[in-house]
Amino acid sequence: MQQGKPASKLQYRAPLFVCFYVGVGAVIPLTLLACYASDARGAHLEVSPALASQLEAVASGRVSLVASPRVCMFYLMNGLYHGALHIGLSLQGVRVLAGVAWVAHVVQAVYGFCLCRRCHASYQLTSAYTFMIFLGGFTQLVPLTQEARRYQEALEKSD
Repeated sequence: MQQGKPASKLQYRAPLFVCFYVGVGAVIPLTLLACYASDARGAHLEVSPALASQLEAVASGRVSLVASPRVCMFYLMNGLYHGALHIGLSLQGVRVLAGVAWVAHVVQAVYGFCLCRRCHASYQLTSAYTFMIFLGGFTQLVPLTQEARRYQEALEKSD
C-alpha cells in the first residue's frame, strides 16, 4: 500500500436550496426575537420612546412604512412574538430555543470541520463547509457527510 495523495479530492456539495434558506431564514429571526424584551405583562414587545414616536408617525401617515426599517423590523418581530405566544412559547422559551439552536450549529460546525480535516480537504473547502454548516446546520452537514462517504469509498477502491 502506498502512502501519498488521496485518489480523489473532497468536493463541495451545495445544500438543497430550499432547505438551507428556510433553515437560515428561521434561525436568524428567532435569534433577533430572542434579543427583544417584553412588557411587564408579557403580552407585547417593549417599545422604546424613540420607536414609539416612529410607530406613531407611520400610523398617522406622516412617514412611509418602507422609509422606516426599524418600524418594519418591529412589526416583523412583533408578529413572530405573537406567533410564539400562540403556540405556547414565552419570550424566555424563545431565548432557550434560540440558544439551543446556536449550540447545535456550533457542534455541527465543529463536526464538519473534523470531517473535512479527516478527508484531507483544503483549508478553503474546510472553511466554506464550516461557515455554511454554522449558518445552515444539518442542511449543509448532510451533503458534507454524503461527499465524505463518496470520498472514503473512492479512497478504498484506489487501495
